[in-house]
Amino acid sequence: MPKIKKTKPKKENLKESNLYEKIRKSVDDASRFYINTREVVKAGDVSFDLKDVLILGAITGTDCLLTGKTGSGKTRLANMVMSGLFGKDEYTNKTITPAMQPDDFLDIDFNVMKEGGTLQKAIKPLSIIEKPGVVLNEANRAPSIIQNYLIPFLDKEMDIQGKEFYVGKELKSGESYQYRVITINEGEEYFVEAMDKALRDRTVIEIPMDMFYQTTKDCLEMLNVQKEINESPTVKTKDVSNDIFELVTHINKLEVEEKVLFFLTYLSGMSYCVKIDSSSKMKESINFSPRICDSGCHFSASTPANIHNLCGNVAAPSQRALINLLKVSKGIAYMRAAKTGTNDCKVTIDDVVSAAPFVLYYKIEMYPDWIEKHYQGNLWEAINDVIRQAKARFETILQELPIDPSNPQGTFKPELLTDYVEKNNDVWALRLAEIFCPN
Repeated sequence: MPKIKKTKPKKENLKESNLYEKIRKSVDDASRFYINTREVVKAGDVSFDLKDVLILGAITGTDCLLTGKTGSGKTRLANMVMSGLFGKDEYTNKTITPAMQPDDFLDIDFNVMKEGGTLQKAIKPLSIIEKPGVVLNEANRAPSIIQNYLIPFLDKEMDIQGKEFYVGKELKSGESYQYRVITINEGEEYFVEAMDKALRDRTVIEIPMDMFYQTTKDCLEMLNVQKEINESPTVKTKDVSNDIFELVTHINKLEVEEKVLFFLTYLSGMSYCVKIDSSSKMKESINFSPRICDSGCHFSASTPANIHNLCGNVAAPSQRALINLLKVSKGIAYMRAAKTGTNDCKVTIDDVVSAAPFVLYYKIEMYPDWIEKHYQGNLWEAINDVIRQAKARFETILQELPIDPSNPQGTFKPELLTDYVEKNNDVWALRLAEIFCPN
């Protein structure tokens, strides 16, 4: 592995550090009738609530999926936050129905194009393909013809009748920006289809709203302020979209600790299995089942480093998920620094751990029976526990093996890794050998 080029730390500009406060105030003004102060996640000593996480998606340019039972406030919250972020004219709200057709979904008059008109002339006002902000409701009710358009739409690159174009607003950097908040009801009682896995993989941040219900104080206060809706004038909020676009470029350039990249690579080793008789050693290469572990594989045994038979019951997140995890971790690092007023915006492993439950929710394959047995079926808690166990195991590697992150090949001793793997029953660590000992 070539030596990773170091970048000089960039001091946080005071203007950039104040942009979060400006954005948060705009969102709070637009959503003052939605009150939920429950902590969703912590980064160091900093707490993040639901509105913080939705802002996190906006400033990192990563789409957000809100799930939960009907009446949990998903659509209401999404629209309020979008109004605070982009203003009422720069975001659009669309509800998908089983009978929806492509021209209704894309806001394009296909007849204009069939008659030789340009795509620009065919686009209707408030088009979903032009706005920087989109709220998309009930995506799991989409008929197959709409799902075929949803995937390229979420990829922000579409081809309509031979005309290729990018979705969203073009920034000064040349990249296309559009922030989508998608809401779905899940559960048999709603008579909806399970969300297509390809679609779910393309939504980066996922928030199960039922996990973060309002506190008693929030409920009382929210009920009390309802009378103000008709009594007080609507607060006029000015959009902060230009500040968001500026932050997207800034956050992408944040410095990342080198051991963070090794940790993400370590997570990609979750699919390693010593019992697989193939060159790949990856669970995805066979029809893997926990029964493979039943013959006494010591790597799957419950130990302090492998609680609840972790090894055999989880698979690695995809490369796409890991890339997205790094992107969101940069946003966490920025918001952590902005909330504490510090200049330290370097991305740490703790930032990755804070971002992981949102990004890896439904992105790590885990056996349902295992989740039911050890976490009462709570996927969120299972993800939290898995990522923290992974962090603890990785920190043990750094303690026991002499690795200089700036020069790993020069300080790494492969024989020590072999000893470590056997001693700690940590087969995931074999993934690191490919980095430090490529030959």
